[in-house]
Amino acid sequence: MPKTRWLLLTILAIVLLGVFVFGARLVHIPLGGFFNLQNSVKTWTRAVFQAQNLSQELQNFKSQINALTSENARLQELEQENLTLRQTLQFVEKEKYPIVVARVITRLTENGTPFLLINRGKEQGIMLDAPVLADGVLIGKVIKTQQNSSMVIPLIGSGVKTAAAFTGNAKTSGVVEGELNVSLMMRLIPKDVTVVQGLSVITSGLELRIPRGLLIGTVAAVAANPQELFQTATLQLPVALDEISLVSVITQSAP
Repeated sequence: MPKTRWLLLTILAIVLLGVFVFGARLVHIPLGGFFNLQNSVKTWTRAVFQAQNLSQELQNFKSQINALTSENARLQELEQENLTLRQTLQFVEKEKYPIVVARVITRLTENGTPFLLINRGKEQGIMLDAPVLADGVLIGKVIKTQQNSSMVIPLIGSGVKTAAAFTGNAKTSGVVEGELNVSLMMRLIPKDVTVVQGLSVITSGLELRIPRGLLIGTVAAVAANPQELFQTATLQLPVALDEISLVSVITQSAP
């Protein structure tokens, strides 16, 4: 009997030990997977936060670049305006013209004809038909004035005419006229006047408020027909109208 009991106890102990070992393995497997899953979640969460931080830093960097680009553009514009003002002052000092410096507020187009609106008018001494210059070059005439603004029609406007001459020629040599609102033609040039490419065209001084000697442009091409009494020249413009931001207006005829 004692031997039988001892044998049974031994068998029971072995069975219990087997159950314990097997159970421990069953518990170990899901616990290991749980810990692995927890580590994966932590890694993914950390990556998400890092991505968000990088995205925010990138956005801040882009904002800084945009701000610097805007500031650089503003400084370049101020530098260009300062250069224009210096050139204007040099022109005034040289020619002794009384002028008013004005800013181009906006550009308008009516029936295909371009116009400039400037921020100076009657209170600043601007009158009708006053010549408007950019970089010392005649680019238009005042056609309408208000207290603190004026309307300017460019010389390229169709039908706008200006008495002109060539440098070195004391006489009026023709009439500069706007062509299709984009270019300038000089017409009624006498046949006895020698016209070559690159010759400068200036105002002749025959118009009431426009003094002699203002640069209009240079000869780009000449058309001379033996059957006609006059020559015609196409002019090259020294300044681009759409790039003008500051102009100077002569407030009275030169002394």
